[in-house]
Amino acid sequence: MKDEVKAQLQNAFLALVNDEGEGAEALYKIYSHKGYKLATDEDYAGERDVYNFKKEHLN
Repeated sequence: MKDEVKAQLQNAFLALVNDEGEGAEALYKIYSHKGYKLATDEDYAGERDVYNFKKEHLN
């Protein structure tokens, strides 16, 4: 995905849930999400470690 498109999507989701209007209410009702924040790939390193551990040890 192009960086420009990624930034536009990020901004759209951030604006949607940071709004206290219908968008935020809909996302809460559907997903129970109360807000979003920007994340980096490194923020998910722990999840990858757990996934890889389970893949190697629990099959």
